[in-house]
Amino acid sequence: MKTNRLANIPSVQLSALLFTAFVGCGAKEAAHPVVEDVPFVFAKLADVHPDFSVRQHVAWSAHGRSGSFDAVLQKQGSELVLIGLGPMSVRAFVLRQSDTNFSFDQSLGPKLPFPPKNIAVDIHRAFFKGVLAEAKKDGQLEGVRDGEKITETWQGGELRARRFVSIETAEKPSEVVVGYGSGCTHDRCTPASVKIQNARIGYQLEITSDAYEILETATADRTAKGSAVSVSNESSSK
Repeated sequence: MKTNRLANIPSVQLSALLFTAFVGCGAKEAAHPVVEDVPFVFAKLADVHPDFSVRQHVAWSAHGRSGSFDAVLQKQGSELVLIGLGPMSVRAFVLRQSDTNFSFDQSLGPKLPFPPKNIAVDIHRAFFKGVLAEAKKDGQLEGVRDGEKITETWQGGELRARRFVSIETAEKPSEVVVGYGSGCTHDRCTPASVKIQNARIGYQLEITSDAYEILETATADRTAKGSAVSVSNESSSK
């Protein structure tokens, strides 16, 4: 069995100064949320395969500010965990989704200027929620899923982009575009890099991934094959 990376992360608190610099948002920004907690239908994690763990470097920019941090993202069974890391790989925050339940534990520093659940929303868009149709080697796929119009661009058998537009708020800036580096196929989505441009919130993420680990299935009787690109029609809502 592969080693669980989450168990090897030291649980050491940052100083308030370091944590504020790491998160990149001060008290002033935290008092003025930049996005509302909009409805989103999450993919059913137990139906998404394969389970994986990956170390990531995340560079972000929003409203004239920018920063970066390291993280570990792990999906296993019906649980999704994102751990944000500070200097010396100390644990700064933990976002956890278990079925339809969410928790967010932040060591120190100001609150995020948006609901932490929105982080999980972008993870689901990038890795778990695509067009429910047979993938193309080249060209575009379009479909509507859970209130969003999704357009996928495929090239050489790999997914290169997903574009999400909310049907209900089409008159407002609502586009979310996810670009993919090499490695995201129909059978397994393990891209070397992901770029997320979120017009709804007004930020951009550039994520570089290092050495995906495919984990053994948490449920012994799971036999159905799947992928991180194509998932079941079953979804779970907020």
